[in-house]
Amino acid sequence: MTEHPIFDNMTDYTRGLDLTQLLSSGILNNMTCLEHAPQLTRAIVSKVIVLAVIAILSFVGNVATIYSIAINRKKQQTWSAIYTLILHLAIADLFVTVFCIGGEALWSYTVAWIFGNVACKLFKFVQVFSLYLSTFMLVLIGVDRYFAIRYPMKGVITPERCWKFVVLAWILSLVLATPQDKILHRIQLT
Repeated sequence: MTEHPIFDNMTDYTRGLDLTQLLSSGILNNMTCLEHAPQLTRAIVSKVIVLAVIAILSFVGNVATIYSIAINRKKQQTWSAIYTLILHLAIADLFVTVFCIGGEALWSYTVAWIFGNVACKLFKFVQVFSLYLSTFMLVLIGVDRYFAIRYPMKGVITPERCWKFVVLAWILSLVLATPQDKILHRIQLT
């Protein structure tokens, strides 16, 4: 019987191997893991089920919102700032649904990250980006509603100005999520 090395990071050990090779070789069955390594327990399966249900409901709701806004856009000649903000909030929430909620469910179920180091970094970047974007869209909606209530007759936030704020939110989210790549690069085990 051969002794298997101990790894802090499953990605480092399995680099270059695909999932079918790992399963057929028995490496995953005979590997020595650290004590803090996650395990697929009944509680984790329950967590995965709850997250999957939330992700499905959120996905359907956000797609329905985008569809409804698109249909209303075709019917109406005017376009208010709030439609733009809600549309982009629904898009941001789709990112959160897929990458944060759905991704966490998948990651919890597989117990280990099996998609490689580059995919891990990209995945974490998109998670942070989507959270920033969703938060910024909520802030913009709050600011828009404040001005609509405070100055109801002035139309302070026009659709053109709103688009500038939306673009700024996307760019700011991208910029603020970029350090995630640098942080993950420094903590990568060699």
